[in-house]
Amino acid sequence: MNLGPVSPFILAVPILLVSGVLISFYWTENCSQDRPRIRKSCVNGLNDILKDPKIFSTGIVQSLFESTMYIFIFLWTPVLDKAHLPLGLVFACFMASTMSGAGSFLLLRRWNFSVTNLLASSVVLAAGGNVIAAVAAHPEEPKYLLAFFSFLVIEFSVGMYFRAMTIVRARIVPQATGTAINSWFRVPLNLIACLILMCLHNGVFRHGNRLIFGICALLLVIASIFVTCLVSLVRREEDFADLVASKDVPGGASNLEIR
Repeated sequence: MNLGPVSPFILAVPILLVSGVLISFYWTENCSQDRPRIRKSCVNGLNDILKDPKIFSTGIVQSLFESTMYIFIFLWTPVLDKAHLPLGLVFACFMASTMSGAGSFLLLRRWNFSVTNLLASSVVLAAGGNVIAAVAAHPEEPKYLLAFFSFLVIEFSVGMYFRAMTIVRARIVPQATGTAINSWFRVPLNLIACLILMCLHNGVFRHGNRLIFGICALLLVIASIFVTCLVSLVRREEDFADLVASKDVPGGASNLEIR
């Protein structure tokens, strides 16, 4: 089987399945007296997602944004490797850009930007970064410097996104079914990432990375629409005023921010 770079991941699947079976039968420590009702928990979580449009919108945004982020993780190396750049230094720049995005979130919050506006800004910024990356990743005339700049933009948006989404998710997703809801969010997330990454090893996929970046940009445009819907829904309820307020509300989102 000529599976290329995905071989270790495919090999890990049966090993993880065997590990799961062994753990379920032989792992006895830290077990609760009550048997967990996984099916009931999953059903309750799905009901909450379908009944509450705020949770549904939050899940769509999370799934679309984070799936494009995982796709980017697989794409940046083959794009920049052809330019013979020091990939270790490039990765360090990415991490610095992510930290800058997280720091900018805190700074903009002090300047009275709302959490939801910053979440929307991070999604739009990521979409713009992917559009630039699609332009830079031309199969015949690649622009490596422009690609590197677009990747920095994407990493910056990731840093801002996780700061904002952590707060939004903590306020909107109920604690009782939070684990099940977050698990449901990851189903489309992983499906999108896997389906698109399968195209990387298709020999007839001529436009390769360029088209994938374009698809990611389209997914983020859809995510930005759902962010707009989420902001509109949150504005209608006084209980979530802290998410759309330009100033901190006592007991609100400011208490959830990671200092």
